[in-house]
Amino acid sequence: MYRILVIDDEDEVRAGVKRRLEREGYAVTTAETADEGIELIKNEEPFDVIVTENMFGDILSDLAAGLVGGMGMAPSADIGDRYAVFQPAHGSAPDIAGKGIANPVAMILSVAMMLEWLKHPELLRGAAMIRQAVTSVLSKPENRTPDLRGKLSTQAMGDLIVAALDRKP
Repeated sequence: MYRILVIDDEDEVRAGVKRRLEREGYAVTTAETADEGIELIKNEEPFDVIVTENMFGDILSDLAAGLVGGMGMAPSADIGDRYAVFQPAHGSAPDIAGKGIANPVAMILSVAMMLEWLKHPELLRGAAMIRQAVTSVLSKPENRTPDLRGKLSTQAMGDLIVAALDRKP
């Protein structure tokens, strides 16, 4: 069963979201403030999903990206009942567009997430291949873009991942 944390300062919002999710069979915990939410995250069993209002969720997801190496490493998905959108957590990063310094890993892993969401056996195999290629490339410390204190360009990192995909397992 998924464990969900709902953080919102509006009593009605918390109660409504909790009722709806519990009807669907989820275990729901609520918090009124970010501080309460942080304490729950630190002291409870891990949560599978955290539901917040947009601005707080954006900040929280940016901070969480730091746990996996930064925004350039964090894939992202907005998933509904029938449709989904997959993108890097950093979005389009217009401040570094065209400079060749963006880390393509988040976008590449977003593609893997999309293939997994589609659940077709061949696409699942492709997603696993992508993840393995990324892992293989990142296993070498010299394979880093500037956001990871490395020197590889966006193109060079992408080329290494494509080359790893081309290698037979």
